[in-house]
Amino acid sequence: MGLAPLHYNEGMPSRCPWSRCLVAGVCLVTLAGAPLTAHDGDSVRLAELDALLESAPRAEWYLERAELLRSAGRWAQAGRDLARSARLAPHSRELDLARARLWVDTRLFRAALPLLDRLLAESSPERPELLRLRARALAQAGRLAAAAGDLGSLISAGETHPELYLERARLLRRLALEQPENDQRGLLESAWRGLQAGLAELGSVPSLEEEALAIEEELGWTARALQHLARLADATARPERWLVRRAELLVAAGRPIEGRQAFEEARAALAALSPRHRRTRAMLSLARRIDNGLGALSSHCPR
Repeated sequence: MGLAPLHYNEGMPSRCPWSRCLVAGVCLVTLAGAPLTAHDGDSVRLAELDALLESAPRAEWYLERAELLRSAGRWAQAGRDLARSARLAPHSRELDLARARLWVDTRLFRAALPLLDRLLAESSPERPELLRLRARALAQAGRLAAAAGDLGSLISAGETHPELYLERARLLRRLALEQPENDQRGLLESAWRGLQAGLAELGSVPSLEEEALAIEEELGWTARALQHLARLADATARPERWLVRRAELLVAAGRPIEGRQAFEEARAALAALSPRHRRTRAMLSLARRIDNGLGALSSHCPR
C-alpha cells in the first residue's frame, strides 16, 4: 500500500484540534534532517504490513506500521497511519500512547502534554515511558523544573539508567542559568548530588563523571574537582583524558607549575600508547590540547 504524503487535515480525526499543527510540525522537523531509514528488520516488517493492509485494513496494523514509521523518522506518514487507526478504533489507549510518542518526537508539546497528563492520571504499566515522554515535552515547553521532577520520580521508582541521571542534571543546570545568581548555587548542588547518587548506584560512568566535574568547576570546588580527576586517573589504564583535564584545571586555578607537570604527565601517558591508539581522533585532539597548554605556559611563564 503506497504511503502518500500527508496533507493538512488529511486522514486526521475531525475531533483532533491539533491535526494542522501536527502536520506542520512534522514537515518542519523532517526538513531539519531527521533520519529517514528504518533498520533492516523494520523494513521487512513494513513490507509485510503494507501487504496485510492492502488486503484487510485493521486498526492494530495501522498502529504497528505507524510506530515503525515514527521510529524511522517518517513522521508525516506515521501521522497518516495513526489517523487511519483512529477511524477504525477511536477509543484505544495504544493509539493515545502512539500519538504521544509522535507528538513528543515532533516537538508538539502543546498537544502532547494534556494527553500525557491524562494517561498518567490512570493506572498504567506504561508509567515509566509516559514519565520519560512527559519530561521531554516539559523540557520542550521550557518547564525545566517540572521536567527534572519527572526524571527524579523515575529514578525514585527504581529506574536507574545513566541517561536519566545525566538529563536531570543538565535540566537543573539549564534552570540555574535562568535564576538570579544567588539562587543558582542550590540548583547546581542539587544536580551534583543527583549525579553522585547515580555514580553510587551504577559505578563509574564517563558521561556522569564528566557532568559532575563540570559542575564542580562551576561551583568553584577546585580542590574537590582535582581530587575527583586524580581518582579517575588512578582507576583506569587509560588516564590521559583525565590528566589533561587536571592540567587545564590547575592552570585555570593559577597553579602553573603544577599545571606544567600535569601536562607533561599527560604527554608521557599518550607516548606510552601504541601508534594505532595515538593516531585516533580523540588522542590527536588531546595531543593538541597538551601542546597548546604547554605553549601557553611557556609564553607566559618560562621555565
